[in-house]
Amino acid sequence: MLLRRFLQCALAVLSAGLVPVPCADPQRETVRYVRPVKDTFATECQFVIARSDAGWTITSTTDRGTLRMEVVTRYDAEDRPISAKAVLTSGGTAQTATVEVKDGRATIRRDGHEPREFDAPRGTIVTSAPDWSDVFLLCRRYDARRKGKQEFPALWIHPTQPPQRLTFSIEWQGTDLIERDGSRTELGRFAIRIRNNSSYVAWVNAQGQMVRLIPLPWNENAPGLTREGFEKSTAGLRPPP
Repeated sequence: MLLRRFLQCALAVLSAGLVPVPCADPQRETVRYVRPVKDTFATECQFVIARSDAGWTITSTTDRGTLRMEVVTRYDAEDRPISAKAVLTSGGTAQTATVEVKDGRATIRRDGHEPREFDAPRGTIVTSAPDWSDVFLLCRRYDARRKGKQEFPALWIHPTQPPQRLTFSIEWQGTDLIERDGSRTELGRFAIRIRNNSSYVAWVNAQGQMVRLIPLPWNENAPGLTREGFEKSTAGLRPPP
């Protein structure tokens, strides 16, 4: 695949009489979310999405002091999961859980444990803890034209805990306005339920990008996540009473 891509690029620049240059990388998107720390904000997690003709990959990284969780999931061009891994690093020691998918069946492996198998249909969300892939992808996968409550298959993996095949939900509940850079933007407001029946309210823009996330029940000491760059404009958002 890489050789074919290189040859295609080389032929293109030679036919144009140009000096060869490296081919462009697959389209990449990086999104960061922050949490308040005293009078400032610290990065809670980052998502990097890389797309190509063959499919796409999402890399989620969550940092909690000396603890880091990285979840990487690969999908084909039809949005079917191909493989995934969750790497938990703490105190310089890394532990890993891996997923390989074949014919819609996911095999999860952890050191010292027998492999487990679950179904992994098209669009399966792979997540772990601490990790925010679940809420991030729920917002992206939501079909705004249908509205209402929508459910999505999920696979929860962890290096030290048994895997789980779950179903997550997201439900449209209304809209709220924020003001940013002198203009008003309407955000959709959604109710989300994930593992352990954990509940959240999320605000999402017209492109399906999560802007603000607050855990329920509302508690000022658990302020949730905010997309980097929206800290001031979303400060007044609160769950409905």
